[in-house]
Amino acid sequence: MDARDKLTVPGRTAAPPDLEAVKRAYEMVAQVDVVAGIEELLKVCHEDVEMRAYAARAVAAAGVGGHELLRGRDEILAFFRDSAESGFAVAIRARGFDVEGDTVVVRGSIRVARPDGSFAETSARWNYRFRDGLVDSINWEQRAGE
Repeated sequence: MDARDKLTVPGRTAAPPDLEAVKRAYEMVAQVDVVAGIEELLKVCHEDVEMRAYAARAVAAAGVGGHELLRGRDEILAFFRDSAESGFAVAIRARGFDVEGDTVVVRGSIRVARPDGSFAETSARWNYRFRDGLVDSINWEQRAGE
């Protein structure tokens, strides 16, 4: 090879994270409810998606359920439906959306109201990691002072 030979660099083959799909899910939460938002989100998730949900943690703290890690679309949807039917209400406020590499990052806050009138609330950052054009994992982390 000499200096005149051209090197080929493979193009990007992975689909970029679908920011608009994540935004649509949050719009459904705001306009309808959290179950509708989860149904919208699951349309762009792998069948075996894993979710670490603040809501699952807050529900478990109330003595209902027992795990923070939800595995698969069916388990995720069942958790949010069962929680709503049991009297838990989830309110989410998104304050910003960004793409960082293969991840859509959402900054905002969440409140989980329990049937007894108590609630859990925090500022959070949600991370929606994409693989092959679909969400592969969903995680959250607590954020201070946002």
